[in-house]
Amino acid sequence: MSRSGSKLEEDIQTQVDQLIERLLNEPDGWNEQADAIIDELIAIGEPAIIPMIYQFLGCPDLDYPLDNTQEVAYVLGEMGEPAIRALHQALGDSDPYVSDRAARALGDIGDKTAIPLLKDLLWREHSGSALIALAQIGGDEAAQILLKELDSGHFNTSFVITWL
Repeated sequence: MSRSGSKLEEDIQTQVDQLIERLLNEPDGWNEQADAIIDELIAIGEPAIIPMIYQFLGCPDLDYPLDNTQEVAYVLGEMGEPAIRALHQALGDSDPYVSDRAARALGDIGDKTAIPLLKDLLWREHSGSALIALAQIGGDEAAQILLKELDSGHFNTSFVITWL
């Protein structure tokens, strides 16, 4: 890649990092300023996906509060297929923390195409996040999976069903 192309990528990356930081540190939560930041991230598109996924998944190198990431999930959902595809891949990560965060994002987005992947995660790791995501997504297929898991007696299931 040319030097100018590399500089452009660095500039975009810097802009994305700054926007994500502003969004996650927005003191008043979801407001007009947060909406403007979200619109900017959506406009950037694909170059913003990976940094946002790392943020949402709680990459240890980043120092952001993980409980203020619903906005990030929303933006990823608005970016569509490339972001969804990246989150689907993250469900298969060997680190359960990463796969749980990906499940949370897909649940927040409401991605019905993730149901089979969430089912695999649920049965592989008895993931409470996968259970919550399935409940958030809803529908007959998700309900059948949740009922089957409820019958299995795993402790996460009792907790999550009570919590819901």
